[in-house]
Amino acid sequence: MSVGEVHEARSMVLHDISWDTYKRLREEVNDGIRLTYNRGVLEIRSPSRRHEHIKRILGPMIEAMTEVLNIPINSGGSTTHENEGEEQGLEPDECYYVANESKMRGKETLDLSMDPPPDLVVEVDFAHRSLACRCTRTFACPKSGGTTRTASTFCI
Repeated sequence: MSVGEVHEARSMVLHDISWDTYKRLREEVNDGIRLTYNRGVLEIRSPSRRHEHIKRILGPMIEAMTEVLNIPINSGGSTTHENEGEEQGLEPDECYYVANESKMRGKETLDLSMDPPPDLVVEVDFAHRSLACRCTRTFACPKSGGTTRTASTFCI
């Protein structure tokens, strides 16, 4: 394991971390800590008050806009998304199903081997260097038929 970067004492990037170590950490950390994992690279973040404030503004704005435009959406919030085959795991600040809203309506669990990834992922990243912001652009989720799909990402 090697420490790659430390940002403003709010996040730390570690290299050469196994998928099993990431999974164990997911089980142990509290809700205030956010983990993003991408093929051996682990980012551990503790969101700031400013981060949470912006996130809390963006979510209702998206929901209000889709309501005014009469576009049905399904919010996935900050649900953990994991793809063991690709060794990727992330927790977006907010995520939404738009094109796949009807497929996700009423679902209480997420299985990315069968369910689609969110259509829209919101990630608040003031410095534009978080692993979460970079990963959501390329987070691949297997779907039936052997194809993969990535989420559209809005990073601020």
